[in-house]
Amino acid sequence: IVSIDGKDLQRMSANDFKMYCKKRPLRFVVERALAEDAQTKDIPAAVEFVAEEGTAKLGVAFQGLPPGHLQVKMCTAGSWAESVGIQAGDQIVSIEGQDVEGMSADDFMMYCQRRPVRFLVKRAGTEEVQAEDRGEVVQDPQRCSPC
Repeated sequence: IVSIDGKDLQRMSANDFKMYCKKRPLRFVVERALAEDAQTKDIPAAVEFVAEEGTAKLGVAFQGLPPGHLQVKMCTAGSWAESVGIQAGDQIVSIEGQDVEGMSADDFMMYCQRRPVRFLVKRAGTEEVQAEDRGEVVQDPQRCSPC
């Protein structure tokens, strides 16, 4: 664990750690080093991320918009998405428990503006993530401005 609720774990006292662990929702960032011979099957297939109140923008651009697969194209440096470890190639599976494959682009953009908002993300490099692009390619960067 690298941080809990945005606080660096190395600078946290044991009492503060216990206090943060009792809070809900609990947000933490985990860093995992893979051995040189590690297989991609060792990477967790899916991770849930929560953008809490006060998160202005998510800082993520997608290969396309729903309906269809929603693959991360890039994360803005210093953004919420980068800080929680979302990476290019990751696939957004659901937002607020709703499957994005059957969701309209307008509904997806509406959810992206809510706080808190929960994302279930399939990690790039896991067998479950589809590498090919589907749906429309975002040509206009303003189209993802709420994200």
